[in-house]
Amino acid sequence: MYAEAYGLVLSVVQAMRGGATFAAASSAAMTNMKALLAAKPRISEEKQVGLFGELLLFRALLDSFDEYAVIDWWLGPLAEERDFAFPAFDVEVKTTLGESRTHVIHGASQLEPSPGRSLWLVSIQITRAGGDPKGIALPGLIHLIRERLTATRGRFLNCLASQGWDDDDAAMYPTPYVLRTTPAAYLVDDDFPAVTPARLRSTVPHSDLVSDVTYRVDVSGRMPGVPGEPLDTFVASTEPQEA
Repeated sequence: MYAEAYGLVLSVVQAMRGGATFAAASSAAMTNMKALLAAKPRISEEKQVGLFGELLLFRALLDSFDEYAVIDWWLGPLAEERDFAFPAFDVEVKTTLGESRTHVIHGASQLEPSPGRSLWLVSIQITRAGGDPKGIALPGLIHLIRERLTATRGRFLNCLASQGWDDDDAAMYPTPYVLRTTPAAYLVDDDFPAVTPARLRSTVPHSDLVSDVTYRVDVSGRMPGVPGEPLDTFVASTEPQEA
């Protein structure tokens, strides 16, 4: 945050030139800086965690696939119904800090498969790293991905900007995370506990008047599956154990 740091130093120098002690000048400057940062827009924790999970998958895909394909598959920043659209199936990535695989679903359409396409929910559990050296914060993850991109780097940065990301605000996201468990995938089929428009129409009178549906689904007790390429190496074929 170079601009903010420069402004902080300048405030201290100007106050001292006006006769203030260093202690008084720095205290006043820090108070003003805290007020400024408090008013600065910041990505909510829920959106940070969601973006972190999507980027974990994005980075993993780069290990085996061309950057053009990976960025074409990533639909999350485009406000599409799906986070990733692979050649054979779609994926909704859900990331949680919780001890169980409980995820918040936004809207009745979020877990409604597209016609002729299978839909998988990829469940990612992360936890705050604390002193674990394997931990990585959101800015660090973004940096690692950006350094691996060449021709699509501009598209990647534009996608991040659409999510509210600004490199100048990196210091506002210092929390490092590590995987709590291995990611797992669950097929969203007729047996999956999803609220969809079709199910609402069949059970709720005048369901067209119902909007802004938000609910939680716990997939901890369900058996994960194997979607196939390109997720073969990212998700576990059986229920993952604690990391």
